[in-house]
Amino acid sequence: MATKYFICASRHVFPANIRNYLSSQGYHLLHTADHHEAVKWAKKRKPHCVVFDYHHLNYFSNGGNASLPQSSFRAILLQSTQLQQISPYLKKAVVHDYILKPVNKGQLSCLICKAEQQRAAKDVVASLSLEELVEEKLLHVLRRLDVTTLDNLHQLIMPRLERPLLKMVLDKSNWNQVQGAKVLGINRNTLRKKLAQFKLAPRTRSKAV
Repeated sequence: MATKYFICASRHVFPANIRNYLSSQGYHLLHTADHHEAVKWAKKRKPHCVVFDYHHLNYFSNGGNASLPQSSFRAILLQSTQLQQISPYLKKAVVHDYILKPVNKGQLSCLICKAEQQRAAKDVVASLSLEELVEEKLLHVLRRLDVTTLDNLHQLIMPRLERPLLKMVLDKSNWNQVQGAKVLGINRNTLRKKLAQFKLAPRTRSKAV
């Protein structure tokens, strides 16, 4: 069985009973006060869970999320007096959850459970083909629509599929339109028209969440 890693970037040191609890659940704890070191570990170890101190929130908000594996559950360690300030970050999914100081086994058990559930869900998604993923999402959308009253479903759906595809390809090609058009299999003029249609431009990259 692959090693399950739990990374903590905090000046707060977990007491012995918490470390023992993590070990009993099959987790290998890696602890550091340096969040940059924690990110390096995360890239290499692909941890189930990464916990950062509250004062690292600015790092998360300014692109730190992109440095962490998408499969990792992200949590913030904070004082109860800081709870109100964490809400916007949770809503924007900058972090998935929080735990309060001092950490106890009940909190940690709940956090681990959420991390395991997220990883299991991502494993299911990873096992699906692109067609299956699109079908699953379309079914979810169609359940909310009265299709008997629609006469433009194709026009409604296709732009929502095409726009992220164009953006992803252009981001990957550093917004080189010649290269992007080649990857997409369309000519450059067609690509330009589509970029205008979807109001896509290089500056929109910084708005992505």
